[in-house]
Amino acid sequence: MRDLQSYARPAVSRPKVMASWTVSKRAQLLPGRRKEGIVQGFFGRRLEAMLTLIHKPMTRSGSIVWLLEEIGAPYETKIVSLRSADGSGSADPANPHPHGKVPALVHDGHVVFEGCAIALYLTDLFPQAKLGPRVGDAQRGEFLSWLAYRPGVMEPAFLERRLGIKHIHGAMAGRRRTT
Repeated sequence: MRDLQSYARPAVSRPKVMASWTVSKRAQLLPGRRKEGIVQGFFGRRLEAMLTLIHKPMTRSGSIVWLLEEIGAPYETKIVSLRSADGSGSADPANPHPHGKVPALVHDGHVVFEGCAIALYLTDLFPQAKLGPRVGDAQRGEFLSWLAYRPGVMEPAFLERRLGIKHIHGAMAGRRRTT
């Protein structure tokens, strides 16, 4: 299996952030999106391409890489190390996530963490990508419900199965299953 560094695209012409940061950018942006390194963002304001994804290959942060590629936003990727469940490895002190996990997104010095929050932040920041309804749209509630469904319902179920934990239907809701 090739490591992520071998997939990195050529660096774009912008100042280097840190030597340990890998620069990644979508090769072809959506039409009219990129002009001299400036991207149109939320409410039409101009944004410098200052998105940095804190990432570790083969983790949940891969879904945010996919989202950034779909949006077509220029971004940088910082590969960090994590402490494994077996105790090996160590947390990267440069990781801004409060629990030292991934994903985290740094935008102009502000940190957004957890996949659901990052996805909502990016779909609001880049509405022209049309990946989510805008605030006030009648479909926004359903969009938010499904956005929170994976981390709130599916991931705990996957972990229960992976760890061999028996699920008790309705235990958290106080209801019993009748079938």
